[in-house]
Amino acid sequence: MISQNSSTSNFSYLRYLALGAVACISMTSLVMGVSLYAVRNNLIWWQFGDLFAYQTKKLQDKRPIDVLLVGDSSLGNGVDARQWSRELNKNVVSLALTGINGLEGSLNMIRRATRHVPVSAIIIIQAADMMTRVPNRKASLYTAERWEDIDDLRPLDLVSGLANWDILSRTIVHLVKPNDDSKIQDFDYVPQTEPLSSVAHFLTPPQPSADVKDIQDANFRIVRHIADECRRLKIACVYI
Repeated sequence: MISQNSSTSNFSYLRYLALGAVACISMTSLVMGVSLYAVRNNLIWWQFGDLFAYQTKKLQDKRPIDVLLVGDSSLGNGVDARQWSRELNKNVVSLALTGINGLEGSLNMIRRATRHVPVSAIIIIQAADMMTRVPNRKASLYTAERWEDIDDLRPLDLVSGLANWDILSRTIVHLVKPNDDSKIQDFDYVPQTEPLSSVAHFLTPPQPSADVKDIQDANFRIVRHIADECRRLKIACVYI
């Protein structure tokens, strides 16, 4: 026979457990909400946060874009959009991000640009091994302008991408030290670091070349999303 004291004790234990669960869910939801607001408004200080802010700021200029360039550092370091504009007498705009944003970042930059200004043609320039890289699903979240821009994001990715103190701490850093794009303006991209010395280069082991069997199927889905977006917008797109 269960005593009344034992029954009361079990009830109190379950009540405290339920209250703890509610508090945990509420705190997680609050952190996710603040993090989402910080991400959507570019209030995070991170390694390439200033680059993302610099590139998206270009869309405040409402002039039609004749040629839109999107991609990673292969584009940022290899193409001078300003020179293209002068040579072609066209408005060529580069919204290059970095490899960490992957194809997801390029897709969302296309979406963002075409919502804000008319675009005539799009060129996508990614690293040669991009198709073999593991997709960065969180990049889809961090570069999205709207909810519908978040592609193939699992609920776990959404929670882990937003419910973390790292974003909050970086938001606080941003409030103290806002993103500074003054160095980026000179090159229209992130200035590169000093090259490796000959000794360091000699000691660096060679990287294995990409193989067809290493191609990630998920990357094909993103490329198809890009193609679908171009067809929907009736814009000529070229992937390099």
